[in-house]
Amino acid sequence: MEKKIQLFIVDDHAMVRDGLKLNLQDHPDIQVIGEASNGEEALAFLEQNPQVDVVLMDITMPVLNGLDACQKIKKNYPKVNCLMLSMHDDAQYILESIEKGAMGYLLKESESEEIYKAIQTVYQGKRYYSTPVSNTMAENYLMTKTQKPEVSQNVLSKRETEILGLINQGLTNKEISLDKNLSIRTIEVHRFNMMKKLQAANIVDLLKKARDLGIIG
Repeated sequence: MEKKIQLFIVDDHAMVRDGLKLNLQDHPDIQVIGEASNGEEALAFLEQNPQVDVVLMDITMPVLNGLDACQKIKKNYPKVNCLMLSMHDDAQYILESIEKGAMGYLLKESESEEIYKAIQTVYQGKRYYSTPVSNTMAENYLMTKTQKPEVSQNVLSKRETEILGLINQGLTNKEISLDKNLSIRTIEVHRFNMMKKLQAANIVDLLKKARDLGIIG
C-alpha cells in the first residue's frame, strides 16, 4: 500500500480548517493527521508528531504567525515541507515566505484541486506557486529592476527605524510586538511600509539597503 501524505493544517479559523478537510477527504492519498490555530500550537504538535510530511499553513495568526512558524519548522524539522495558504497576495509576504523556507504559496481563493496538486508537489520536494502568486513575483522582479529612484537616509520614521533595528537583531514579529507593546499586525504593517519606502524586494534586501544608507549599523 502506497504511503499516504501526512498533512497538518494550521489556521486560526476553525471554519477554514474544516473546509480544507472536507475538500481533501476525496483524496485517499492524503491523511489529515492534525490541526492547530497558531504557530506555537503547530510547533507543539510537531514535537510529538515528527512524521508530518506537509504543513498547510496560514500567515496571519495570533501568538506566532505562519512565516515565523515556518522558519522554526524548517530549522527543527528539515524534512517537513511548508505550504502557505494566505489571503495576502503582496510580494512582501510571498518573498518572505521563500526566505523562511516555505516550498509553496497559494491564495485562499484557490480551487480545491489546485490545493491538492500543491500538496502533492511540495511533498515531492518541489516548489509550487499558483498563477496569481507567480505573476506577483514576476511583477515585483521587473519593478525592482526598472525603478531605482534615490532613497533618503531619513525616509523611515523613528518608530520604523527602531523596529528595523530589532529585525536586524533577529527578533521575530512576536518578540518585537512584546518589546514595543504593539500588536503583531502593527509590526507587519511597519515592515511592509519600510520595504515600500526603501524599495526592498524582501527582508534581506531591506536590511542591506538600510545598512548602505547608514540607517542601521
